[in-house]
Amino acid sequence: MISANTHDTSRLTTTLIRLPVSIRVPRKTQDVRLAIRVEDTGRIGTFEVDRKTIDAAPAAPTPDPKLTASIERKSSDAGPDLK
Repeated sequence: MISANTHDTSRLTTTLIRLPVSIRVPRKTQDVRLAIRVEDTGRIGTFEVDRKTIDAAPAAPTPDPKLTASIERKSSDAGPDLK
C-alpha cells in the first residue's frame, strides 16, 4: 500500500510504480491528474503527470469511435404520469 498523511511535498516519499494508462490528452495540456482507487479497501489516491512525462510517452493512434445502438422507450414504458 502506498499512502501519505501529508500535503507537504518535501515530506512525501518518491516511489516508482509502472502503471500503463491510455488517455486522450489535448496538445496544450500541461499536467494531468489521475485518481486511482484500491478495489479491496476503496481508498482513493491521486498523482500528477507533467508535460515532460506526457511528451516522453509513446504515441498511440486514436481508435475510431464505436457507435452503440440506443434503445428507444415506448410511452407505455415511461412509468406513471405524475401530474
